Amino acid sequence: MQDNPLWQYSLAVYNRPGVESLMIMLQDSYQADVNMLLCCGWLGREGQQLSLDSMRLLVDVSMPWQQHCVQPLRAVRRFLKGKEDEAFRDQVKALEIAAEQRQQAMIYQQLQSLNLLTADPATAVGENLSLYGTLLNPANQHGLSQSLADLVELMRS
Repeated sequence: MQDNPLWQYSLAVYNRPGVESLMIMLQDSYQADVNMLLCCGWLGREGQQLSLDSMRLLVDVSMPWQQHCVQPLRAVRRFLKGKEDEAFRDQVKALEIAAEQRQQAMIYQQLQSLNLLTADPATAVGENLSLYGTLLNPANQHGLSQSLADLVELMRS
């Protein structure tokens, strides 16, 4: 799983200034899946664009794992924040990261069977993220669109 290029991209991009906090805000405010955001960015950087059907398929493949494995571990980790047993919280965090890595492996495996569109990397990141944003269906579409545009800029830097 370590040699998964999506995972390697994610590790590099997530640590860029501003990316982590913006992705967590998108996750908490709009129920965005950080792994899907990173997938959109990676594919775009590679000059590949998702169709709506491909995007829906990726979400359908990854959502059950996200909901039943990643999110419960995140909830436990957040509950333990500031509690006395930091060592246990660190173990839960390691499990959460391992679950996210497994989810990305599922996404990457599914990508191998999709016919992706060739696109200009300069615009494909934004197109992929915008398309994903349409599936989130938030009450505040303008706020989501602006946050995704901000993410595009951070992913480019």
